[in-house]
Amino acid sequence: MDRQCFPCLLTLLSVLSGGLGTSIYSRNMYRNRHTDTCRGEVCDLAHFSYNRDSCQGPNFWDRVTSCWGNCSSIRQSPININTRDTIYRPFGGLKFLDLCGRISAKIRNNGHSPHFMADDRTTVKLGNVPYRGNAGFAFHEVHIHLGKSESRGSEHSVDNRFYPMEAHLVFFDDQFENIEDAQSVPGGLAVIAVMVEIEEDSMFSSRNTGIFKSPFFSTRRRFQRQKRHAFWRGPSCADTSVCRPRTAKRLSRLMEKYYRIIKNHKPERNPEIIENSYVEVTEKLSLSDVLPYDWSFYTYQGSLTTPPCFETVQWLVMRCPIKVTRKAYEALSKVSDVHGNSLKRFGIRRPVQRGIIDHPTVDVERNFRCEFPGNRQTLCPINTDEF
Repeated sequence: MDRQCFPCLLTLLSVLSGGLGTSIYSRNMYRNRHTDTCRGEVCDLAHFSYNRDSCQGPNFWDRVTSCWGNCSSIRQSPININTRDTIYRPFGGLKFLDLCGRISAKIRNNGHSPHFMADDRTTVKLGNVPYRGNAGFAFHEVHIHLGKSESRGSEHSVDNRFYPMEAHLVFFDDQFENIEDAQSVPGGLAVIAVMVEIEEDSMFSSRNTGIFKSPFFSTRRRFQRQKRHAFWRGPSCADTSVCRPRTAKRLSRLMEKYYRIIKNHKPERNPEIIENSYVEVTEKLSLSDVLPYDWSFYTYQGSLTTPPCFETVQWLVMRCPIKVTRKAYEALSKVSDVHGNSLKRFGIRRPVQRGIIDHPTVDVERNFRCEFPGNRQTLCPINTDEF
């Protein structure tokens, strides 16, 4: 074979292997160079990385420990939602028990991201989850993902558009005692994903131009053009101009305060250290801190976006985003991971697993009609955005 063609052959093999973004060449690299240094024999103590050049990076999660084999399966999350391929179903709206109640909570930096966690079993429940019948889901935690850049920070994308951040509200089937028992059971988890934008200071962002300079400005104009031509292309569900904007002030303040407190990760050498790494959230926590005004959603069956990648999640990706302050965004980006790196260095988002070229397809449904405003809600009788 001509030596000049050898690099071309490697490229072709990489494309043909496709799958979940891991080439034959890169998997051989793992086998030859990293088997001894990156394997974790104890599942509960194994760590993963978002550094794509690392042997513990997303392409190799299934090889770090034998417990994470699901990470290379075909029903993985996150996905790209191609809105024109989604199907409307009259699921109705989500139902919440004790939506406005403030519950005892704590926060911990687990070395991969900070998590706001409900204390023990709470009265906060989620209902009317598609394909789950009358099952109730107990609230467990909320955490937020971000990327190396603001333009690509969310895990899910909508028509290939990403947001600066993505919040996950995690619930488990309340017939189980805890999330550990539920997470490996089909249908055991439900996760609400909320896209998060950054609320800029108006004086700073305008800069005498009179135009708000947002990384999504040109994208929004493109969506508006698509809407004008909808008579021949069909309606675009990705146009969020119908959404009533919401700045999540209480969530912003919680992020600003507590991400600074748990900025540094504490090593997990024994259960006592893990327990001592929790910090009480004195203001308590409410689902209304995170939800948008509009509860329209896309839904599909997928997986956890972090190891062990169990394919047991009914995803509810909200149509409308919320906003948090730039200070909140910066506080999250400066939190340290298990290696001492800031979270923004490599980001804390898994690459898209389905819904893009050369990746598995995915069936996505929605509970709203694209041409109409969605299910707008008055979150709580009292303005929960005020302390």
